Amino acid sequence: MTYESGSQDVNEVRISGRCGSDFEMRTLSGGNVVGNVSIALTRVYRSSEGLKESTDWFRCVAWGDLARKCADAVLKGSRVEVSGALRQNNWTDAEGNKRYSTEIVCSDVKVVAAPRRSASATEDGADQVSATV
Repeated sequence: MTYESGSQDVNEVRISGRCGSDFEMRTLSGGNVVGNVSIALTRVYRSSEGLKESTDWFRCVAWGDLARKCADAVLKGSRVEVSGALRQNNWTDAEGNKRYSTEIVCSDVKVVAAPRRSASATEDGADQVSATV
C-alpha cells in the first residue's frame, strides 16, 4: 500500500440488502424533508459447527427529493442498493450515558426487487424492478 502526500479522505459506502420496514418520511419544522429505513445484510460464514448466517442492520437516511421518492418506492422486504456516506452521531441520553450511532446518508437509492410475496413470484421470491429513486 502506498500513500500520497496531500491525498484526500474518502467517505463512500455502497450496500445491497432488504428493507426491514417501509421508508419513514417526516417534514421538519423548517420545511426540510427527511426519512429513513433500516437495511438488512445477511452474510454466510463458516464456523466449527458448519455454515452459519448472521444479519447486520444499517440505518439509511435520505433528505429532500430523494426522501420523497423513497417514500413511494421503498417498502418492507424490497431489495435495494444504497450509495452514500457514513455519518456518526453522538449524544447523551437521559441517564447521562454517551451514545453513538452510525448511519448511511444516501446519495442514491435503487430498488432492484419488490418485496417478497409468494412462492409463485420469481426465483428469489420477488418481481425484478429496476428503478433508480
